[in-house]
Amino acid sequence: FGIGIAFGVLTVIVSGICGIVVARLVGASPNPAVTGLAAYGTMDLLLFLARTFIQLIGEEVVSILPLLAVLWLCVTKFGLARRVGLVIAVVVSTLWFSAMHLPTYNWNFGQCLGIIGTARVILTLAYLLTRNLWVSSIAHILNDWVLFLTSFAIGHLPVGVEA
Repeated sequence: FGIGIAFGVLTVIVSGICGIVVARLVGASPNPAVTGLAAYGTMDLLLFLARTFIQLIGEEVVSILPLLAVLWLCVTKFGLARRVGLVIAVVVSTLWFSAMHLPTYNWNFGQCLGIIGTARVILTLAYLLTRNLWVSSIAHILNDWVLFLTSFAIGHLPVGVEA
């Protein structure tokens, strides 16, 4: 659990820095689900978090399974060194994960590769170092929930207080 939290914090920091850089270089499209949280009530937020808890674990599964499949293919069928196969597998699974987010971010390739892809690499590293899907899932949940809760909190600032 602690390693998942640590990787979650690392993901928030690194993807936040990448977000600032990418937004300045190519612009960034907001995630409509995240911006909509500003208008949610507390019960709506709790239901949203429960749904995303399940969704984010699913995103880990659909990212790590292709990683393992490509790694197996590269090493077993193509005879590549494990390290080379691992690099290829990380690239393929990162591109796959980034591509899954294209519709959400208005088909902004720079944003999906530069921000989402960077986060994916850190989440994948969490899995590779521990070989535990829960570690990368906890990190992923923490990363996304920080964004969700920040948007919710900003939407609920007292009148006259600006973010």
